[in-house]
Amino acid sequence: MTQKMNRWNRRVLIGRAVLVSVVALGCGPLPEGEPGTPHISEPEAPEGPEIDTVRVGFDAATAVRNLHSQIGGLEDALARNPQFHPYREQLVSLYLERSRFLGSYATDFRRALALVTEARERRSDDAAAWRLSSMVERGLHLFDAAEASLDRAAAIDGADDLPARAALALARGEDLREHVATAKAQAALYPNPANLSFLAALLAGRGQFDDADAHYREALAAYRDNSPFFLARIAFQRGVMWGEMADRPEWARPLYEEAVRRLPDYVVANVHLAELEIEAEETLSAVARLERVLDAEDPEPEGRLAEYIHAGDAERAEALRAQARSTYDTLLESYPLAFADHASEFFSGGGADPQRALRLAEQNLQNRQDPRAYLIAIRAALSARESPRACALLTQAQPLVSVHPVLASELSELAPTCP
Repeated sequence: MTQKMNRWNRRVLIGRAVLVSVVALGCGPLPEGEPGTPHISEPEAPEGPEIDTVRVGFDAATAVRNLHSQIGGLEDALARNPQFHPYREQLVSLYLERSRFLGSYATDFRRALALVTEARERRSDDAAAWRLSSMVERGLHLFDAAEASLDRAAAIDGADDLPARAALALARGEDLREHVATAKAQAALYPNPANLSFLAALLAGRGQFDDADAHYREALAAYRDNSPFFLARIAFQRGVMWGEMADRPEWARPLYEEAVRRLPDYVVANVHLAELEIEAEETLSAVARLERVLDAEDPEPEGRLAEYIHAGDAERAEALRAQARSTYDTLLESYPLAFADHASEFFSGGGADPQRALRLAEQNLQNRQDPRAYLIAIRAALSARESPRACALLTQAQPLVSVHPVLASELSELAPTCP
């Protein structure tokens, strides 16, 4: 059996995570061909992605402690002066940042939601409160609510938040052409790390991987700080792009390694790297990696670890699986759309509930029609032995294969089994 088929079988059985952070907006000239047609760029650098090994960066443990301290200080400041909205905005941003890196979902999502609810109640006529609400709603995959909050803000002050609209379009799998043009102009005018990395993500969303990677590298070059958070995030996003979109896992691995080197506590980066270590039959390394991040509120390390140690320690594997199941149940109760995708992958595999996995995948697909949502739904349908549904999803997903080689590869393997 080929290596590609091994990857396919593992994805169906355990559901590989294909997390794509919606944190950037990219753009560029459309490729040759029919106007507006998405394009997959052919990699031009056979040696693999360029990685910055020169910049030392700030000590990760110190940076994490500083993040916790900054949050605590702002919480105290807001308690003393609850009318000062900038404290609330900074706290929400830091809560989302901490959850993104450290997997502190139950704690920080709850706190962020409480703050935006308070902001809307205190400042219902303030556009900034509604834009803050939209940011949190987008992070929780409440895309309709996020759009409504942006509409409310625009109605108050007459200004539309174009980057937030673009982030919503990317998250939902919508047409990015207009957003691409706007983002390109913004990055040309202000070539700062935020605009350049924002540009790169939309380029990746359109399958222009070489251009996207070039802009990610430009963002790194423009970054003048040494905080490990930004450096690790860009490395992770590049890894996701090459490994989970462009189907170049051999290029993704050094980027994931760079992300966890910069920030060892980066939970999702450790999970992605462990998956590639398992594919390379480096089980001991993958197990040790996941053991180090088990204290996070993210259930994915537990679920993955249960699969990897099952043959050697069935009793502990079952305990880990039960804990992951319980944590997913809790998170789904509070934030169903935010965790439908990863929960579906878990229940398709180690969670051993393929029908629930399919329901979750359908819920996720109804909320967003991007390539990852289709991949999850197709894998869930196959896990549930719902071949007609998998084939129907294959047909629906066909327009997206031109921007997503992983989707194209998996659909090509499924197609011969469909009528």
